[in-house]
Amino acid sequence: MHGSVLYCIVVLFQKIDGVDVALYCMYVQEYGADCAPPNRNAVYLSYIDSVKYFRPEVMSHNGVSLRTYVYHQILQGYLEYVKRLGFEQMFIWACPPLAGDDYILYCHPSKQKTPRSDRLRAWYHDMLRKARAEDGSVAHVSTLWDTFFEGGREHRLDRCTVTAIPYLEGDYWPGEAENLLAAIADAQRSGNAPGGNTALGRKAGGAKGKRYGSGPQSTDEALLSRLGEILGGNMKEDFMVVHLQEPCSFCRRHVAGGILHKYVPSGPGGASLLAKPAPAERRFEGIRLESPGPNLPSGPLQHLQICSECYNAEGQRVAAGQKSRLPGGLTLGDLVQTPVPPIQLTRDPDPDMGSEFFETRQAFLSLCQGNHYQFDSMRRAKHSSMMVLYHLHNPEAPAFSSTCNFCHVEIEPGTGLRCTVCSDFDMCKNCKAAGMRHEHPMVATTNFANRDEMRSRLTEQERIERNQQLQKTLALLVHACSCHNPQCGSTSCRKVRALFQHAVQCTQKVTGGCHLCKKMWCLLNLHAKSCTTSDCPVPRCRELKELRRRQTAHIEQKRRAAYSNMMRNAAAGAK
Repeated sequence: MHGSVLYCIVVLFQKIDGVDVALYCMYVQEYGADCAPPNRNAVYLSYIDSVKYFRPEVMSHNGVSLRTYVYHQILQGYLEYVKRLGFEQMFIWACPPLAGDDYILYCHPSKQKTPRSDRLRAWYHDMLRKARAEDGSVAHVSTLWDTFFEGGREHRLDRCTVTAIPYLEGDYWPGEAENLLAAIADAQRSGNAPGGNTALGRKAGGAKGKRYGSGPQSTDEALLSRLGEILGGNMKEDFMVVHLQEPCSFCRRHVAGGILHKYVPSGPGGASLLAKPAPAERRFEGIRLESPGPNLPSGPLQHLQICSECYNAEGQRVAAGQKSRLPGGLTLGDLVQTPVPPIQLTRDPDPDMGSEFFETRQAFLSLCQGNHYQFDSMRRAKHSSMMVLYHLHNPEAPAFSSTCNFCHVEIEPGTGLRCTVCSDFDMCKNCKAAGMRHEHPMVATTNFANRDEMRSRLTEQERIERNQQLQKTLALLVHACSCHNPQCGSTSCRKVRALFQHAVQCTQKVTGGCHLCKKMWCLLNLHAKSCTTSDCPVPRCRELKELRRRQTAHIEQKRRAAYSNMMRNAAAGAK
């Protein structure tokens, strides 16, 4: 994906008995204005988690628990924040964890209940209703199926394609689409049908009256049909589309200021037009239309408004004698001109605070699992929160403690020795003093105490300069890998190329403790995390990105499988 994607975490700490305790975590993905459509200016709420230690346990003024009220206020504040940054829509997947499963915080209290899908969905809906009524940060709420799939309640002109749906990392439909594409490809190979007229394609959309025109179904149509069948079932309401700006029902663009022409029940024609289905020849008979044209839903419309450009274009069409693209029974005179107040855009004055331990949900969970940072009791939650804050402010400190291979005692950071050959062999200073020996050479580990003390004395300006220097170093890495001029005037370019040459010839490598190889490997990993170029010249970039993608896909596949199984059981229990 081309463009900048920012992975953010929002953590709520509450001071309990003089100690800051992490109670609430939220992971989001922010796709900026330089991202390619359809991800441009979109936000994805990927994970949310909490532990039930909030105090006091009382009811708020509006009848809900104070804990729920505070968590809703955090989400409402974030919606208002991203709206002022220019983001247009947020996507939410209301997917509850399985009992005993951990999303972000490791080990929940045994007394804390896991919400059902309908309860979690209602929790989100309550928050969105308040956000729309109180501060106007939410303009319109829909579902993924209603917005992008045929038969949905959102009026649209053109037939949607899979490429029009935002591709969000960790979301349900991209992983499901990859599985369906593999099944379609296998069916095409077994049936020798390059056009997609296979058993899967006929099952998805080959029935009479459910296909545009004639001929075999394309791969895009087959995939969209199968996704529509899956997402249009009992899981339809779990995939929410939150519009932060008013969307046009024709061109699908968001209007941040200007004029919208809306159909309202109190306007000309009353509410009868919205309750009246489209004419029979334009009605949905399932997934597809019998004849091409505007995609008009068969049921009542829930949302219809067009921007000034589409309004003027529609007026010119009608004046030229062409058929109106509005739903049956509606005319341009039924639309009410409504001003849309402009959004006062702003910029975040605070710099981004990067940390590899908090970059992804899995990285944070692995940090907690590897060090037993548990939240199943108040005492453990206090200790775990303290260690989380330590790693946040000391990113260079070792994330995991090591154990002496002789006495099996945990080694204090910076006081032990590590083998230069074995990948995981450590010795404490006491065993060293006692005369214990290892067959390979041992080197002293780095002492991070002075480094942490120096970092704590850095001013905010110095930290900003350090981050800027890191970005310059990563840019220099790309330049050095793509520079073929042996007489390059940049001395730093020659240094980076010399570092690459050392990494190729070094016999000690990272496992042996070579600090130059560790520096190079750290730069390569940092680059691969932020690189969005498909043909990147940096060595190992593609392999590192593919490794991260496979690890993430494996974890998300388990989440999708658990969610699908839960929804199947819920559907079977409802019968």
